[in-house]
Amino acid sequence: MRSLRLLIPVAAVMACDAGASDPPQYGYYEHVLPILAENCLSCHISGASARVRHLETYEGAKAVADLISHMVEHRHMPIWGPDDSGTCKTWQDARWLSAEQVQTITRWALSGAPAGRIVQPTLPTPKEPRPLDHVDRTLVAGAGYATGVGPRAIRCFVVDPQLTGDQFLTGIRVTPDWPWSVKQVTLFSLDSTESEARAAALDDADPDPGYPCSAWSGVTDSRLLVGTGWGSLTLKLPEGTGILLPSGRKLVAQVHYNLLVGSGIEGRVELGLELASTARAASLLMWQVENFFLDPGKQQTSIVGYFTVPESMTVLGIYPRMRTLGGAYDLAIDGSCAMQMHHWDFHGLQQLYKYESPLDLQVGQSVRLTCSYTTSGQLSIVLGGTPGGQEECTALLYAVTR
Repeated sequence: MRSLRLLIPVAAVMACDAGASDPPQYGYYEHVLPILAENCLSCHISGASARVRHLETYEGAKAVADLISHMVEHRHMPIWGPDDSGTCKTWQDARWLSAEQVQTITRWALSGAPAGRIVQPTLPTPKEPRPLDHVDRTLVAGAGYATGVGPRAIRCFVVDPQLTGDQFLTGIRVTPDWPWSVKQVTLFSLDSTESEARAAALDDADPDPGYPCSAWSGVTDSRLLVGTGWGSLTLKLPEGTGILLPSGRKLVAQVHYNLLVGSGIEGRVELGLELASTARAASLLMWQVENFFLDPGKQQTSIVGYFTVPESMTVLGIYPRMRTLGGAYDLAIDGSCAMQMHHWDFHGLQQLYKYESPLDLQVGQSVRLTCSYTTSGQLSIVLGGTPGGQEECTALLYAVTR
């Protein structure tokens, strides 16, 4: 079917040379709508949100054709992080447009965004993340909390899965009361009585539900479990694997709210957990550049960290982490590209990405992590590292040991 679409522009050009008035080279119905249907219309459709541009009609897409072209050309839309062109690994559930699809949209916009020949093409199935097989616990975070700007845009809530025995977390589904009101949720485990007490004290000290937190949970010895971001609030962990949740322990859910939906709204966030009593135990190995600083006033500045693989392992996914000044991200192992991101969104792209083909790493291999930032709006040196730093450069490897 794709080859047939490619023949249409050639025929149109030949007819144009002959003086005929045939449809333009790229039309909305024939060429652009199928791309939007597969990659964009799960979000950009009437009824999804009043704050989201609706692109399922020609009139709606034509009105923002230049914006669509800009966003896809710079890879800001569809919402996705790692390069999936094949030059640096490929990823499951990738919302990544091919170079041909980007070219189709940009040339369509440049030619005046014509409707083209009005046809009803067979539209492809939208790209969607794999759903959970089942939900074993439903937790509620943020009930009674009113969002706001600044520190109120990111909030931590203590939740209790009430586990009577050790379980493996194998997936998470985030469902906010207000559609599009949540950009990201990160889940942390409180594995000791002391860490639970510290989280409870932070919660009790704040008159509102939950407590303010920025990059992590606010509890230094909490264990990061998993994160899922805007555009894909359901995450199924790699098949047959899971992350251990100890019996009787509570969790912290860090919620990044989307203030474009509205500041001051109140709404619950439901967290559906998929659990298993047995699974191949996975863990998050953290490589983090510590105690760095960034000069202010730079359009682009980078820091680099070097590490060594501590034991033989199979890496099934990567969880990149920077903060609000992040720009590009590059992870290389023995000189071979393991993840590359050309842009960054602290709220939407900070999540676990799963490889199509896992990486087998050997003990002693060398690792280089490069994070790039824009500090042009900063007036003083930006400190890095966790806890306490204003910025971060971290790679978390979702891995099973061999």
